[in-house]
Amino acid sequence: MIKRSDPFELSVEYDLFNSSFGSEVLELFEIESLIFECEKSIIYKVYRKADFNVFMLMAFRKLSDPDLNVESLADLYHDRISETLFIGETDTFQYVIKPFDEGMGRIQ
Repeated sequence: MIKRSDPFELSVEYDLFNSSFGSEVLELFEIESLIFECEKSIIYKVYRKADFNVFMLMAFRKLSDPDLNVESLADLYHDRISETLFIGETDTFQYVIKPFDEGMGRIQ
């Protein structure tokens, strides 16, 4: 028997497979690899199944930052910030999908 507190039930993968937003995302994209994870967010490298273009799926944990509004990220404009393609929300996460840009990290 699986307990409700099972970590997998709190994962992005579980959340995507069990939500309408996630079903739409998984029809279009395939998760390739984990890029970054911290207490508040998880970032995956994903590719679009239709053309194999690479994107970032950013998942923000609602419990860690309940005041975050990812829709405000879509309004940000700068020549060094990629455009937001998808924004979605489930009971556990807020999601943003943006084009992936291979480059130096913030430390470099």
